Amino acid sequence: MEPRGAPPYTGGTLPLRQTMTTQKTVLSIDGMTCGHCVKGLEQALAALPGVKKVTVELATGAATVVHEGTQEATITQAVVDEGYDVRSVLTR
Repeated sequence: MEPRGAPPYTGGTLPLRQTMTTQKTVLSIDGMTCGHCVKGLEQALAALPGVKKVTVELATGAATVVHEGTQEATITQAVVDEGYDVRSVLTR
């Protein structure tokens, strides 16, 4: 029995569900000076739609963001909005 609202299966190939690719973006950031900076930046990045995991390291000045469907420009702008400079961005 078909679930309510689902079109009946008429044979042939079923359409594949569109899936998003998980990406990792690493940003090199200037201006962080303390643990409070790290925590604030982690919270700002984690609040972005599609972000799955955030790691910010004060010693290296790096932020790593694992995300699905989040634009690199959106991530970079969130860092700038928190008051930091982004030196470089690498998304893979």
